[in-house]
Amino acid sequence: MCLCERFIGDNIDKFSRQGIRLQVIGDASKMPGSLRRAAAEADEATRHNSQLHVMLGLCYSGRWDFAQACQELARAARANELSPDDIHESLLAGRLATSAAGEFSYADLVIRTGGELRRSNTTGLGLFAECQEHSAKALLHSA
Repeated sequence: MCLCERFIGDNIDKFSRQGIRLQVIGDASKMPGSLRRAAAEADEATRHNSQLHVMLGLCYSGRWDFAQACQELARAARANELSPDDIHESLLAGRLATSAAGEFSYADLVIRTGGELRRSNTTGLGLFAECQEHSAKALLHSA
């Protein structure tokens, strides 16, 4: 059992009591089966909780998220469920894994356990927009 599985298993009851929704996002095809099962169990057990929504990104990257959202839209276009001309930013944003948080889909806090301080390749649209805003402000203040 990996550390992530232990964390999920040891905390499901606690999260449920405290009204916390735990959702694991990321490329499930790269996760061990036991981790996928633990993530599904946590999602099912905490799905209706609304005090706090915690998204745990495992095997996740912003690039993966954009790619899977684009693949989903391409499949819908191939099935004639939508026209390529109908694809726009908000439709793409709605297909990102992070969109499950609804109006709170832009991250408030991202903890990178690898010790890196960069924001790139973390979460798609939300932090990208935040990075652009921060960079613009830094540029204006340095001038």
